[in-house]
Amino acid sequence: MVRRKIADQTRLALERHFSTAQIMDMIAIQGMYVILGAMIETWGLALDDAVAKRIGDITNREDFEDAAARFAKALL
Repeated sequence: MVRRKIADQTRLALERHFSTAQIMDMIAIQGMYVILGAMIETWGLALDDAVAKRIGDITNREDFEDAAARFAKALL
């Protein structure tokens, strides 16, 4: 069974730097990106050229997917 929550250790670390409201915002933002990802995958949507150009200098697909996987793991 997959549990959808921030691990206690991660939550405690976050609480040293962020308020409960800010942590709730992080969870909501992450959830919105999960929904967006599902929509992109479902309909095979391409990344907008303007967005690709803006982010091309700061990340790549491999680094992004690695960061996303680590973040998702922290939520379990």
